[in-house]
Amino acid sequence: RLKDYAPLPFTGTDYLGSGAVKEPKLAGQVWVAGEKKVRLYKSIGDTFAALNQLEKQGSKVRVSFVHDRESGLKLFADKAWYVSNKGEIVAFLEKSKADQWAERHQGLALNYVAARKR
Repeated sequence: RLKDYAPLPFTGTDYLGSGAVKEPKLAGQVWVAGEKKVRLYKSIGDTFAALNQLEKQGSKVRVSFVHDRESGLKLFADKAWYVSNKGEIVAFLEKSKADQWAERHQGLALNYVAARKR
């Protein structure tokens, strides 16, 4: 396996209990301090809603992740760029890629803070 550099797709069930995560590029993850496992969410919107709720509860989040819409690379959520379109949020490593996606799909390119408010 060490000679194979292909991304290893993850499988799992949405933390909210809404079934299996079928599209990893649209998923998000949250690692809450004190928890052994990272929470998996089907969408970036659900991930951001969970982050907002955890903050309201006073829980400490160690880190949150999203995945680049085009490459599938795992990204630190607070370092990514986003596009909001028709109720869906997708993530990108590069701002230029987010801008291009937004233009092609009539979406709105956003930074992390703005995307979390969607």
